[in-house]
Amino acid sequence: GLAALQREGKIALEDVFALLRSHGPGEPAADWRPPADGEALICMHAGAPEASETAASMVVELPKGRENGHPYLLWASLASPCLSSFVPVWQDSGPPEGWSQPRAGGADRWWNTEAMQRRIELDYGRFAGAPQAIFAALEAETLAAVRGLALDASRTARTQLTQQVARRQEAACRIIDAMTQACAADVVSPRRP
Repeated sequence: GLAALQREGKIALEDVFALLRSHGPGEPAADWRPPADGEALICMHAGAPEASETAASMVVELPKGRENGHPYLLWASLASPCLSSFVPVWQDSGPPEGWSQPRAGGADRWWNTEAMQRRIELDYGRFAGAPQAIFAALEAETLAAVRGLALDASRTARTQLTQQVARRQEAACRIIDAMTQACAADVVSPRRP
């Protein structure tokens, strides 16, 4: 965990993301399923409707130039972080479009992500691998884009990057959800001898 990373002397942002995605010691096997008993994990999944789960995650990155008024960078993940990617949100630019509290009947990115997650959790061991690969690629591109920004990048440039990443994550969720639904519908149960 975090103590082991501290002993190594440096904690990278990716290490914190990985820690928030943890399902326990040794990480689960390919056939892992969310526990029905609400086992306390960092990245918790509800095995039953009344069980607890991770609703969202956030990491705050303190920039080196914060003493010069540079804004803090929040990395936010909707729903369980193992089935999402972290989106950069600077404190002075506000949340991405669609991430605010929705009005009645309005679009809600959190519920869209949660619905996708719940379909994956129907058979996590079979359905989670492809979404995790998609989100990992998106997150790697996002990290590179954020690290490519100048420390004094304009608020407009930061806001545009946040919006772009949020739109890409939303598109990935739609694609993953459609793929998961198609895979679940086409499952052929093995015949018994």
